[in-house]
Amino acid sequence: MNQSPRRSASIEDVARQAGVSRTTVSQALNGKGRVNAETRLRVEQTARALGYRGNAIARRLASGAGGGVLALHVAARESPTVVWDVEYFTILMSAAATAALSHGYWLALAPGSAAEDMWNSLPTDGVIIVDPLIDDPLVRAFEDRDVPVVTVGRSSLELNGRRGWVDNDHNSGTRAMLEYLRDQGAGSIALLTGPEMNCYTLDTRKAYEDWVGEHGAEARCYTAGSGLSEEAGYETTAKMFADGWRPDAIYATVDRLALGSLHAIKDHGLSVPEDILLSSLSDSQSARLARPPLTALDLHPELVGRCAAEMLTALVEGGKIQSRHRLISAQVVPRRSTETPRSRDARTG
Repeated sequence: MNQSPRRSASIEDVARQAGVSRTTVSQALNGKGRVNAETRLRVEQTARALGYRGNAIARRLASGAGGGVLALHVAARESPTVVWDVEYFTILMSAAATAALSHGYWLALAPGSAAEDMWNSLPTDGVIIVDPLIDDPLVRAFEDRDVPVVTVGRSSLELNGRRGWVDNDHNSGTRAMLEYLRDQGAGSIALLTGPEMNCYTLDTRKAYEDWVGEHGAEARCYTAGSGLSEEAGYETTAKMFADGWRPDAIYATVDRLALGSLHAIKDHGLSVPEDILLSSLSDSQSARLARPPLTALDLHPELVGRCAAEMLTALVEGGKIQSRHRLISAQVVPRRSTETPRSRDARTG
């Protein structure tokens, strides 16, 4: 026999249980009217016990404080639909939307192609900008309008009281990946990256160059000039081979670049991992289903999205937050693309 879903507690339920009127419940929970401290506390405890949360968006509209809408924008340099094909972005957006809703806000996805006048007409209480440019004009525009902004990734603009950022620790993540590749026997490691337009690319390249210098090796950075696609990864890897250099390992800053590199390696009569170890900064289902599956960094996009939304709601509501910047670590996830006889022996031993 099917059971009907449990009904959510209503404001009438709270009023009945607390022995007060519906108006008193509304005033007590919204901080309005002349409700004495004892009654307010009793109403709050009753609402909490019954699981009553009310309609946060309706309360905000009634108070004239805004529509309870946050916007999320991915600063993609390619087609605005590209974000739906990148697992990192979709997981991040879903987590941010869930966290925003738990605080009474809707999260709207703003297209990458949105013109400035469209942004100006958007009735948003705050904005999350993912992978902003180093000197992102959109970040500056929202700051000029005094709209709270949280960026996923950092920009070079001075951090003010209405802005914060959440980012992965790409320095330690890159070093962890390079150390892992070195442990697998890689003496020469190439970095395959996109244009240096945002902080994760710059951070990764600096960490790579510092690490290579510390180990007395040569830094060989190859920048894909035609976007962050598999085709760009293929073309850039082919150029690497055309230059007459074959590294022991390649570390790509995007999974799509790594997947394109994998095809180029195979088309040049080489194999992964027997001839070249291959790894990616970002993980995805495509990386996991590749043949061989690609070693990658787990950037924890769900945690990143949740932290960004919670930081933004705190900035919007003027609440106290511990810090307006948050670094999230990344871990190496080893897979077959970097598996050597040594690591196979360690795994089966």
